Amino acid sequence: MTKENPVKKIPLKKIFGAFDKTNPDDMIKLTTLIQEKAAKDPAIKGYSVWNVDDDGTYAYIAPMNYSQDDNAGSKFISLDVNQGADIGAQKKTVALLESQNPGFYVTEFMRPEPTKCMVRLEQLDEKTLSTRRIFAAALSVKPWQIRVTRTPENGWRIRIKKDATIYQASKYDNKMQEAVETVGKEGWFFKADPESGVVIVYPGNPPTFKPSISMPKSIWSKPDVRRSYFGMKLPDKGRETGEPLSNDWKNASFVLVCGEAGGGKSVVIDSLIYGRLIAGAELYIGDEQGKSTDYNWCRPYVAFNGWGCDGLESTAAMLLQVLLKVDERAKVWHEHGWVNWWDIPPEMKKKYPPILLVMDEISQLDVPARLPAGLDKDNPDVLRKKYENAVKFSIQESMLQIVQKARYVGVTGIYASQSATQEAGIPPIMRTNLQSKIIVGEKVPDATRKSVLKDPKHAPVVPLNVIKEGMGKGTGVAELVGQEACVYKGYFEANKNQDWVDILAERVRQINPPQGDMNSGRLTWDVIVNLFPTAAGKPDDGLTSDDDPLDEASDRLHDEGGFGIDGRDVAEHDAPLKGAARAAHMSAIESAKLEARNAAAKGM
Repeated sequence: MTKENPVKKIPLKKIFGAFDKTNPDDMIKLTTLIQEKAAKDPAIKGYSVWNVDDDGTYAYIAPMNYSQDDNAGSKFISLDVNQGADIGAQKKTVALLESQNPGFYVTEFMRPEPTKCMVRLEQLDEKTLSTRRIFAAALSVKPWQIRVTRTPENGWRIRIKKDATIYQASKYDNKMQEAVETVGKEGWFFKADPESGVVIVYPGNPPTFKPSISMPKSIWSKPDVRRSYFGMKLPDKGRETGEPLSNDWKNASFVLVCGEAGGGKSVVIDSLIYGRLIAGAELYIGDEQGKSTDYNWCRPYVAFNGWGCDGLESTAAMLLQVLLKVDERAKVWHEHGWVNWWDIPPEMKKKYPPILLVMDEISQLDVPARLPAGLDKDNPDVLRKKYENAVKFSIQESMLQIVQKARYVGVTGIYASQSATQEAGIPPIMRTNLQSKIIVGEKVPDATRKSVLKDPKHAPVVPLNVIKEGMGKGTGVAELVGQEACVYKGYFEANKNQDWVDILAERVRQINPPQGDMNSGRLTWDVIVNLFPTAAGKPDDGLTSDDDPLDEASDRLHDEGGFGIDGRDVAEHDAPLKGAARAAHMSAIESAKLEARNAAAKGM
């Protein structure tokens, strides 16, 4: 049976148009094309250029270990077997033969028979000689134990003698890459086939990104309850396309996203949210009020009492709503003996869909405010700050409880801040429970990397060439559970009529039509107070809605000076009330508010 010829043909003119094999840039394009195809088609994995037509019509590719008769220009000398018995004997033989054959160099010792030794000598130019020395040193072998030849791609083909060493990636990869860049330059790379002992060195350019990377349709059109895709990894050397990057919610229920404002943090968060929404997750959001419009695109998907973006009290109440949901599910899980959301029956997953909690700008939500110095403890400013800190304490406590105990009932989360320190609202115990870490930004301070990443020392950084080329916007470093830390670029696309969030909103509507509207998830003040009773003690009027019937009453109380007769002298009327007088005044105001609430509830 005839063995199939492994050589394959590539129509260059059809793909590239004009093609000049003497042009290094054209050859790099061909190399990139082959590497891209090999990444998608296992049948041509390990293929490299074997030959190119002189007129640039076709290129022929073959497995890296494919060999033909390449004895042209070689000189063979038979020797006594002892002259090649070991490295010491070979060294003496090399010196003798090279002195006897000027211009020729020993490139191989062969044993055609157990009792015979044969030596190959070839004419090598200075570049080949120096290249051979460099690669021999990287592999810890003698120069004649490897055979180095040029490739059609303007690189090098190295064949390692079987009795010299066996290529091991863990042992040689770093040294080989250093040698490759010494022989060539940054961007050059290599592929090794340990079984055949062949290494191919390819010219190339440093990996980079395009100005923007669209989310592939194969990703955005297919709901995946386990993964949310948010970007593309930096391509491997020799390629222009990287692998899609996603968080695995089963392995990492909570994600920490950190980065300075304007660096692309929102773009990454939006992609993560999108992946959850098309998979049917319930959405809860907490954010500072001034920035909450960032989430208008997904507002119709916000769950009941899930919009914690109308002030600190709404955030605190929304989180307590999530914890109530967790407690409700925990009872069901206990009744059925369920251990993990991922293992419950499919019909129960529909009844209890996954939950996604998004907490953005955390430092604005849970970092305590400094109390004004030098003021009385009953000063209005002091009271307001103490109340604010009580709300923020509740927010941080709820956030911590959720990451610690909620994942087994299907709660997942995205916590976002500019850094991951106690001062930024993320204490160490919370950070530990945020398993996947994503940093957004092309240039990130070491302090941020140390606060976010588990292993900042070995995690990569965005390459300088990416930054210099102007391709760094939207890039960052991801340290995801079950994956090696990597450089990535977030998905993003826009057109004249739509921004990224508009595109995401349109797509999610196609796949999972919303059940709500732009008022979904809103918490009324009464609901907030019911969920978060501390809000009833708010030092001001305690209201958040301009339409609330209490506004008029409370304004009147303050404008008309409160209740009762001021027993002070007329000259003291404009001075603030103190002590018991102030307490009585505030008590009267609270009583009036309560009366007004009751009247409003009865429709009076």
